[in-house]
Amino acid sequence: MEQIKTSLFQQALDVVEKLPPEDQETLVGLIQHRLVEWRRAEIARNAAATLQAVREGRAGYDMVSLVESLPKTGRLEVDIKVAADINVSAYAARQKVNDFVLSDVSYMLHAGDSMLVVGERICWRVPVILSLTSRGDVGEVGAIDVDVETGQMHVTPQLIAEINARAENLASSAASAATK
Repeated sequence: MEQIKTSLFQQALDVVEKLPPEDQETLVGLIQHRLVEWRRAEIARNAAATLQAVREGRAGYDMVSLVESLPKTGRLEVDIKVAADINVSAYAARQKVNDFVLSDVSYMLHAGDSMLVVGERICWRVPVILSLTSRGDVGEVGAIDVDVETGQMHVTPQLIAEINARAENLASSAASAATK
């Protein structure tokens, strides 16, 4: 059985090696995206089981007890009640981030599609995308949160430095991949 698994794995590698570098990068991104989705589903299952354990009195309300009681699988049902006035639309948040990154960070960056995030505050999380003239969109290099009520962007010098560092790394990776 191990020989068959190794053989299929080797066959997959052989096929991938025959793809152009751009297609290999796309495949890697697709696999990474699927792994992230799988991990999110696992976290959701764990959270459901933890909530059930709390309801049944098998877990305390402190975070340590909750985390320690997380099972490997289960169904998630979360009841959350959050209220906020959405004074800033997803589109307006994206425009705001787009204007900021283009004027204050780099002309090679632009905003992606906003996603609503509920945490300490409710905000639009807007991804920042690196785009190269020769290749188009290369990848996400960070995200900026925009408060749904006030429209205030949550930007720090550290966040800008992290975005710049990721953009430089991604740009140099893309450049080296293009020269191979």
